[in-house]
Amino acid sequence: MTVIVISGPPGAGSSTVARGVAEELGIEYFSPGKHFKEKIDGNETESANLGWKDDELSSKSTHQSIDDLQKKVARQNDVVIDGKLSIHMVGDIADLNVWLTAPLSVRAQRSAERDDMDVERAKEMMQERQRDEIEQWREMYGLNYMEQRKSADLVIETEDRSPEDIIETVISKVS
Repeated sequence: MTVIVISGPPGAGSSTVARGVAEELGIEYFSPGKHFKEKIDGNETESANLGWKDDELSSKSTHQSIDDLQKKVARQNDVVIDGKLSIHMVGDIADLNVWLTAPLSVRAQRSAERDDMDVERAKEMMQERQRDEIEQWREMYGLNYMEQRKSADLVIETEDRSPEDIIETVISKVS
């Protein structure tokens, strides 16, 4: 069984890379965050931010159910998991833990293009989201999710690399 975890801060490219790796390997793609964001209207940036303002979605029980689901998926399938907390949650099950990163300005530009919004607005929302995620997950789990970088088997700076190049790098580590 092959389990690959791809994580990183918002806009670093984890969803693009994870979907690409899954497609290239012909295995399942799973995103715990999709379950969180799909319950809220708006583009990806807006829905992630609004989720933290919703009492039910930001509750420990909601996050616990998402955590349990990703653990179940990791134990039962060949899968690429794309999640902000996935190195922490299923890293011990994974064959490869990857952390993607890029400067805030680059991540904001990517999010602005994806969500058809002003770059400054995207940057503000991204900073707000990161603050909320760090604060809430520190309270829930006692960790700063940005520190998962230290537990990754592979850290990739995505600023000057194409998704295809990053996908190829990840696949070369599991082949």
